[in-house]
Amino acid sequence: MNTLRREKSPNSRKTVLLAMSGGVDSTAAAALLRDQGYEVIGVTMLLWRDQDEAEVQAALKKKSEDLARRLGLEHYCLDLSAEFYQAVVEPFMAAYRRGETPNPCVLCNRKFKFDLLLRRAAAHYCAVRGQSWQDGDPLPFDFIATGHYARVKFDEKKQEYKLLRALDRKKDQSYVLYSLEQELLAKLILPLGELSKEDARAIAAAAGTPIPKEEESQDICFISHSYRELLEAHGGFGRPGFFVDGEGHKLAPHEGIGRFTLGQRKGLGHAFGRRVSVIDINPTNGNVEIGEESALYFTEIELNELRFNTREQPQLPLHVEVATRYQQPPRPAILLPLEPEVDSRADVRPAAKPESVPDKVAKDISDRALLHFEEPQRASCPGQAAVFYLGERVIGGGSIVRKNKSFVQNKESKNRE
Repeated sequence: MNTLRREKSPNSRKTVLLAMSGGVDSTAAAALLRDQGYEVIGVTMLLWRDQDEAEVQAALKKKSEDLARRLGLEHYCLDLSAEFYQAVVEPFMAAYRRGETPNPCVLCNRKFKFDLLLRRAAAHYCAVRGQSWQDGDPLPFDFIATGHYARVKFDEKKQEYKLLRALDRKKDQSYVLYSLEQELLAKLILPLGELSKEDARAIAAAAGTPIPKEEESQDICFISHSYRELLEAHGGFGRPGFFVDGEGHKLAPHEGIGRFTLGQRKGLGHAFGRRVSVIDINPTNGNVEIGEESALYFTEIELNELRFNTREQPQLPLHVEVATRYQQPPRPAILLPLEPEVDSRADVRPAAKPESVPDKVAKDISDRALLHFEEPQRASCPGQAAVFYLGERVIGGGSIVRKNKSFVQNKESKNRE
């Protein structure tokens, strides 16, 4: 891939498309970019919501338009409700009905914010100028920007862009951006990557924008209360079945596997006479296994849908640090190859165990891999992303897939909490 280095500073009023939510972070990003000389085009997404959609959209439209006017920015509101429901909300609900625990922010960034939104914004931007734009045409903006707390740096020696963690580790959002490819990283500006939330608030206030004492953004933007209420109102909880013990004995019925996630202890709907956790969810027969907390620990997880943001695809095995949940401290692990033809549901191990893989052996990767952790990990849920770090750099990630627990469970972790 031939990646050209972006210019260090704008000239001739470089254009940048900025996703604006009306909150502190995107407002501060807008003020910073404007003050650095960019011609900022703000775009606000009006998205589907489970309750009060029209009222929420109207309030957001008014707020974002007012902020853009105060900052002197060109600004558009795009109603993407139907597209968002199809691209993010429906897969989110379907994942729970398969016994998974999805992360909608990862899905939104990969398939929506850095794909469909860019295309819709490009078409609208050109249309208001009497120009045409079609999918596949180059974006009409020099750069794109968001209020994410992460960084992009250019490596002169390797001629590639690197996605890095934010300096403020408490706010770091690099986890949800792992799948962005070099072409996008080359255009991406993240103004808040070296700042704190307090810095962002001060910048927004100094720009004369009315910023309240804010609330952090809610975990899932399209849900008012809980995902269970969303599922109940939109098709139910998936396959019903039974709670079972480790030997498969039926203990009590349940109304659908979408009600549960690995590690869950409360809200099971039954009293089992002892403290138990959800250990496994089987979408094929609807069984939800419960057991002791120690059974949640394992050292290996299998991944699919591998994506790397590096200029050249890494070769495996590869020593990395891995986060399997948002803002989880990365843990040391080794990334091992799995052949494409191996059934991910089979109770088998790869041909070479981690300890027997020579350091000098390298193998081209498929879209599947095995992660072997140095220490047992707790309840890494199918549907979540496992994101790979090399120091402060994010190099990629993959989706955790369902597998037979005997394949991943660490037998030596019985006495761990």
